Amino acid sequence: MIWTKTSPEIDPGSNEPDHTTHITVADLDGNIVAATQTINELFGSKVTVPGTGVLLNNTQQMFDPHPGHALSVQPGKRVTSSMSPVIVMREGLPEFAVGLPGGVRIFTSVFQAIVNLIDHEMSVQEAVEAPRVWTQGQEVELETGISELVMDQVAEKGHRVMPVNAIGGGMSIVRFEPGGLLSGASCWRADGHAVGIGGGFARSGVRFRPSVGEKGPAHCYVGKLPQKLKGGGFGFNAFNHLLCCVDCSSTREPSVKICIVKFVEAYLRLNI
Repeated sequence: MIWTKTSPEIDPGSNEPDHTTHITVADLDGNIVAATQTINELFGSKVTVPGTGVLLNNTQQMFDPHPGHALSVQPGKRVTSSMSPVIVMREGLPEFAVGLPGGVRIFTSVFQAIVNLIDHEMSVQEAVEAPRVWTQGQEVELETGISELVMDQVAEKGHRVMPVNAIGGGMSIVRFEPGGLLSGASCWRADGHAVGIGGGFARSGVRFRPSVGEKGPAHCYVGKLPQKLKGGGFGFNAFNHLLCCVDCSSTREPSVKICIVKFVEAYLRLNI
């Protein structure tokens, strides 16, 4: 129903959450980036950079207004931040990069992921999905994936155990595997995804995977990718089922139209 006058009810909708964003990106040349960005609260400071539309954050509200403390306001001082994008090196080369949102719980979440990868030799997917622990003072938050036996043992040591659904936000990892393979993962705590994109210029008679999948134009492959190309089990969404040249849009070959049609057909068949 469309009201011609003022609505009889006030329904502004649900409040938007305060969120930080993290992204981890790597390429076949060995370059890797871990970047965390935040405006702190919804719309940040409510001030934009003139001419850009970019919102400035309001993280200065984290300062302590009282003098004489570690976080007291001082000229030229930067406010503390829990953002912790991490790149782990091995013999001077990047091994993997990891990061996540989650406020002060970022620190321990990143640390636990690094321990999972190095000490426990987990895959990237196992490392991001493993149950997390957070403690401050005598309170210990344990994700519900941790057994009740462990929770009881922690409580016996005098800690106040608080079972929680999730600690921190959605983590993303990219790791360079032996043989040049890249593996990536994101976890269930957020709606992020791990995505792999590959391709090249279209050339007649050349296929990415000529022996698998449906027949299509020379530069396209439609069908499920082998497990090896999935990087240890993480999903590619639609790209899991269709590999198409990145440069298709820049060519003028007649097959480009077929390529786009096959992409849409494959995507609709997946119903995702």
